[in-house]
Amino acid sequence: MSDFNEVRYPFNSAIEFFRDGYWRQPAAIHLIFAYIAVAAFVLFVLTRKKYSAGQKLVALYFCLTPFNNFAFQIGGASLGDFFGILASLYFVGDWVLKLRGWQNNLVTNFLLLTAVTFAAHALVVELIYPNLNDQAGFTRVALILKVFVLAFSVSLFSQEFGSEESIDWFVNQVVNFALLAIGVYFLQAVLLLVGIVPYGLYLGANFVPVPTFGGVSIERGHFGKFVTPLFPLFLIVLKKDKRWLAFAVFVLVTLVNISASSLIYFAGYSALAILAYRRSFWKAKTFGLTVPLVLAFVGMLIAARSILWSVCQKVIELAIEGDRSGGRGTAVLWEYLSRYPLGLSYGGSTLRVAANLDEINSGVLAFISQLSLLAPFILFALGFLVYRILRSGRIDDVHIRRALLIGIFMMFFIFFSDILWFVPTIWAPLVLYYQFIRKGSSSDLVPKLTPI
Repeated sequence: MSDFNEVRYPFNSAIEFFRDGYWRQPAAIHLIFAYIAVAAFVLFVLTRKKYSAGQKLVALYFCLTPFNNFAFQIGGASLGDFFGILASLYFVGDWVLKLRGWQNNLVTNFLLLTAVTFAAHALVVELIYPNLNDQAGFTRVALILKVFVLAFSVSLFSQEFGSEESIDWFVNQVVNFALLAIGVYFLQAVLLLVGIVPYGLYLGANFVPVPTFGGVSIERGHFGKFVTPLFPLFLIVLKKDKRWLAFAVFVLVTLVNISASSLIYFAGYSALAILAYRRSFWKAKTFGLTVPLVLAFVGMLIAARSILWSVCQKVIELAIEGDRSGGRGTAVLWEYLSRYPLGLSYGGSTLRVAANLDEINSGVLAFISQLSLLAPFILFALGFLVYRILRSGRIDDVHIRRALLIGIFMMFFIFFSDILWFVPTIWAPLVLYYQFIRKGSSSDLVPKLTPI
């Protein structure tokens, strides 16, 4: 094992981070750098005269999703959450003051209906199981409100981003902020190399003696789960704007951040990308660029084969073979439903564990434990939503279409495997796909019926 210890966070919020002087410690250098860089990036976005206030707010909501480190939180709300709240208030205020008619946005309608269902179900559960939320009532309400925030932000996105140029700007901003997050991750590695043990240091997956870092997220798992789903957006800027270096850095951080979940997601995204772009690989121009990258990638896999095998063992033991220990077996679900037949009510990953019961980590099983009999109906509605959107139209740009479809298909895999249900960046490919096809339709009620 290594000769250094993991260093988690001695603070739980931005208030504690600054009030108690943690920001002055060498271990916090990367977080102070992140604060300065984020402030500069946010100021850059907010001062763009070409874009409206609504566009800026909703863009920052999506851009700042990975920045959920305790140093960026107040009252459990992250920077992204705050901009999401501002975007929602902007949308509601604009809708009321300007007396806008309600736009029939399929994604927004689904999210609002889901949020209302969550709220009504939580009220019933509170009446039936009054002791369930003794210590978590406010947190549960806040988590449900986050779904409303996502719904209003999606509607604001639909209202504000009407041109391909503005959507291109949005995608590039999300990628730029992700690159900033990646930069902070590697800065932590540099600090460790020069002898400074930074806050947010972890040993990779607790299976191998490889240091990993929280970066701008709470820990390496959060970092991987929030950044890896940006694969489709990085793929878009790679094909559209030739940002090869950005894509290479994204791939590198995904491979060195030993997070079992994010590595599995990356493998899924990569497999779908190879399938979608298989014909492009053999073109002379593309072949000359991709072959060196593929060879470098294979070389990294061979060099890190022992580490990757350890991660595979973790996946097999906890995700596949693991029942009670991995929190992914039906026996654990049965315990939850036996004690709470009506479900716990929606609580995301934060409130997925009930008192005196084992941890539950499977995405779909946790969803059932929280929503009980409502879960199948919501999952069916999600599937029907995606089906309607994909049947409503076809994006003309083949590269954008393929990249977003990869994200949409992986959205289901992530939803079912992990407790990441209403993360903005995971919904981004579906939101973008729907926006592209809406631009060519004069009415949402009369969609184009061009096959995919």
